[in-house]
Amino acid sequence: MLVRLPYHLSVLSQIAAAVALTHKEETLGTVAKLSAERDRVVARLQELGYYVVPSESNFVSFGRFADQHAVWQGFLDRDVLIRDNGVPGLLRATIGLPEENDAFLSAAEDLADTVEMIN
Repeated sequence: MLVRLPYHLSVLSQIAAAVALTHKEETLGTVAKLSAERDRVVARLQELGYYVVPSESNFVSFGRFADQHAVWQGFLDRDVLIRDNGVPGLLRATIGLPEENDAFLSAAEDLADTVEMIN
C-alpha cells in the first residue's frame, strides 16, 4: 500500500509554490490589488443596501434575498455570472479585474431597487 504524509502536496504544487516564493513581490502585489478591489466592491454593495458577509478571501457573499435564484438570473440577464451556491438568501461573487468588478457593480445597482430582501 502507498503511504503518504498527511496533506501531501504533488510535485506540481510544490513547484508552483517555489515559483510563487521566488516572485513574492509580484505575488504579494497581486494580493494587495485583489484586497483593494474586494474592499471597493464590498463598500459599493453596502452603499446599494446589500448585506455583505465579512470576507478576507477573493469572493464576497451578499444578499439576504427572498429569492436568490431570481436575483442570480437578473445578474445573468445582464451578462454577469455569479454563483448561487445554495446558501439560503445569499449569492457569491468572485473578485476579478477592476472592469469585471465594475460590470458586476453596475448590475447590482440595476437590481438593487427591484429585489426583495429579507431581514
